[in-house]
Amino acid sequence: MKILVGVKGFEISLIHSTKYFEKNDEIPHGHTYFVETYVEGEVNERGFIIDLRRLEKIVREVLDKYDRKIFVPEDFDEKTVPEMMRGSLVKISGNATIENIAYIIAREIYEKIRGEIKSLRLKIIEGSRYIVEIELP
Repeated sequence: MKILVGVKGFEISLIHSTKYFEKNDEIPHGHTYFVETYVEGEVNERGFIIDLRRLEKIVREVLDKYDRKIFVPEDFDEKTVPEMMRGSLVKISGNATIENIAYIIAREIYEKIRGEIKSLRLKIIEGSRYIVEIELP
């Protein structure tokens, strides 16, 4: 039997700059992201897969780390960003797409609970239209 439990209702805002799309996408721009996280596992002796309050706390901690940050490719020229905002830059390997941002967030959550679960599924919705869903491992 496959059982998934999860937490949702998280919202973060961040800025990203992407390459290889329309020229305007290379200009840092922001979105609101809505996040849902589910885990699959075996029900333990206490009757649950994971304490959902603990999962909620972990998800919130990871999201808070990235809320109001600026995701850019690692070769992004920092000089194009005002000095006061440079501490908010998160340089990532590859392009700063919703797929790569979702992977970074999912991986960090997964690493905190991997010994307790079979898999983690993260859904991130950019604005009201674009959705990425990632499953780890």
